[in-house]
Amino acid sequence: MSSRPAPRLPGDLPPLPPVLAFLRSLWNLNHALEVTSSDMLRTIGVTAQQRMVLRIVGHVGRLTAGQLSAVLHVYPGTLSATLARLERRGLVMRAREADDARRVVVSLTPAGAALLATSEGLVESAAAAALERAGPESTDHTLQTLTLLTAILGEGGERRTAPAAPAASAG
Repeated sequence: MSSRPAPRLPGDLPPLPPVLAFLRSLWNLNHALEVTSSDMLRTIGVTAQQRMVLRIVGHVGRLTAGQLSAVLHVYPGTLSATLARLERRGLVMRAREADDARRVVVSLTPAGAALLATSEGLVESAAAAALERAGPESTDHTLQTLTLLTAILGEGGERRTAPAAPAASAG
């Protein structure tokens, strides 16, 4: 266990136990991602999620919608809506495979590639800076912890053992 002091809270509140401090940090990160994503939509015309789709497609070159859905850990329907928005903006192109019309291949357009030319002020530049400052060992531990949390949440074990919510009183 770490000997670091618990993060300070506003006012005279007592320090949070580790699980609450961890969840507080996750909520804080989620909020920061949402704010940055909103700023990105306003300034460059795509959200952080849409930018992630573009980055992955740009990195791989071309891939099927199913592969992209698996890489992003999103449902195909969710991805389809995102791809439709990117396609309307002229940033990606979707085409049916010649040998299997059920498979849709996604690739960047020149406009999509041009949008990837810079990452200044975007989620990925902040992530790159954080990873560089944290170093490889800390990054590995963080990824392991996040992967473990995701797996446990995916198992549903915590949901099955959670106590039932108290019934609302008709007062």
